[in-house]
Order: sequence, then structure tokens, then C-alpha cells
Amino acid sequence: MVPRIRLANPTRVLVTIWCLWHMTVPGRALADGSFSAIGAGGLTLVNERRVSIEQERLRLGPEQIEVEYVVRNTSDEPVRGEVAFPIPDYDYSPNGYRDFREFSVFVSGVRVPVEAEVRAIIRTPGGEKDISSLLRSYGINVERFARVDEPSEVSERGETLRSRNQLLALPLEKLQALTDLGAVESQGLRRPQWKNRAVFHWVQHFPANQRFKIAIAYKPAFGSELLHGAAQARFKESCADATVQRLAHDRKDVTWVKFNLTDTKSWKMPIGRFEIVVDVPKRAVASFCWEGQVEKSNGTLRATATDLVPAHELIVYYFFE
Repeated sequence: MVPRIRLANPTRVLVTIWCLWHMTVPGRALADGSFSAIGAGGLTLVNERRVSIEQERLRLGPEQIEVEYVVRNTSDEPVRGEVAFPIPDYDYSPNGYRDFREFSVFVSGVRVPVEAEVRAIIRTPGGEKDISSLLRSYGINVERFARVDEPSEVSERGETLRSRNQLLALPLEKLQALTDLGAVESQGLRRPQWKNRAVFHWVQHFPANQRFKIAIAYKPAFGSELLHGAAQARFKESCADATVQRLAHDRKDVTWVKFNLTDTKSWKMPIGRFEIVVDVPKRAVASFCWEGQVEKSNGTLRATATDLVPAHELIVYYFFE
């Protein structure tokens, strides 16, 4: 129940989907096995064992990520709270701004409003550091990575008026401060070096002893890296059979999509029925490790499980021409 994502360019891309729900304070509990509350430090998660996932169906393709849950409040009391849907961390990539305006949540067929929280994170010798407030105080758009790749503003005559690159517009002392932090390249194009951490959240009500469907969808931003001499390692990691290895042997690019299935353990386990469907473009072959049969037909890979208690991550590999 968890995808990740990224964008085109020789850069690694993960697409991870997960849903977590958590019960924290009165009146703000939630579903998907973990509930969440919004505080000064962001979303926090704890277990909520009263809500179970009876069915989960994950569909992944280059154009769309879709995950559907049939959930049920198994208790005699209604459960209400903040549901969190984290999008895994993603780095800056040229022309790779991830637009999540198409992110949607439907509950029992009705679209529900969601809020987004995006934070900028850098690595320091002492661990991770959140620099979102600092960047925003400088007038930097965190979500768009300072607009560094957006076209310059032009006049009606086609004359360049000014760059939209917010980093280059900073006073030198502020740009240097970000450089010293490791948030901006010290040389060259001075590109962003932070990663974004995005979480979508909404209030959800789970009536007592009732089941209903939650459907989440968004357009992924994919990426790939050159295979070079790493083909054999990737074949092993993806459990590629002889047919996949033969077809992918001379491919140039590999893209992988990670699903952190273990996050669903915050639900009441097990997942009654789990299904994953992977759409495979005509220019690609795909493979992933699965304890059971993987069906191949009509440009898709399909695998199922019953009474699933996830024990590890799931990674799908695409080998492109």
C-alpha cells in the first residue's frame, strides 16, 4: 500500500505510496492503521487498531498512481480524526517540479478536500534539519525548488524581463548563508540541495461497525538512471526471470518504484485481500520480487495475497529501451 516517485532525468526516482492513520487527541483520530495530529513539529503517527483494511488494490503506471482501500471500523464506537498520506521524500531534478494539484481523495465516491504540508530537509553532520521556515522567510518557494527551472518573464516583444530563479535574486549574504548550510550548490548552477517531504492530510469519520472505500490518485513524476554495468545487480534485485533478463539485457535505463508495504502494520492486521497491478509501457519490461505467482497479460503484471501482514518493501523495476 505504498508507492514513491520521481522525474525524468538520469536521477533516481522513487514512488512510494503509503497511508497512515493515528489517534492522538479527542476528536482527532484516524484511519489507515495510523492516525495523525498536526502540531508545530508536523504530523505524528500512532497505531489505531480499531480500523482494519479488508481490501487494498494498488495500481501503478507511468501516468497514474491509484490505491483503493476498503476499510472497516471494527469497534462499536465511531472513530474520527486526521488521516495522513505521506509522499516520500524527493530531491530537486532539472525540469522536475512535482505538481500535486491532481492529487485526489474520494471517500465512498465523493471527493474530499485535502491539505498539504511540504517541508525542506537538509542533511547535516548532526542529522536532518528542517529549513522550511528559513527558506520561506527569504521568499523562497519550497514546493517549486525556488523556481530555478521556470522560464524567465518576457515582455510582449519577447524581451527577457527577469529570471524567476529566486536563488539568484537573493542578496549575496543570504545566498551564502544557504550555501554554508548545504542547501544550495557552492559552485556551478547553484541548484537546490534540499529534499522535500510532503504530507497530505484530511479529517475522516469512521462510523461504528461500517465499511467503505477510500480511493487516492495522483500523477507520478518518474525518473530513471542509466544501467551502464549495473544490469546484473538490478536483475537480481528485481528477481528478473530469464525472459526479462533476455529482453532487458541491452536496455539503457532502469527506473524503480518502491512500495513501503510495512507501513500498513499500523492498521489492524492482516490485510484481508491485497492486489497490485503494474502497467508496463510498450517500450519497457518490468519485474519485482513476490512470494507467489505474478501474472503477465495485456501489458500488466498482477499479484495478489490474502491475509497479508507485510514484512518488507516492494520494489518494481522498469527496464526501458
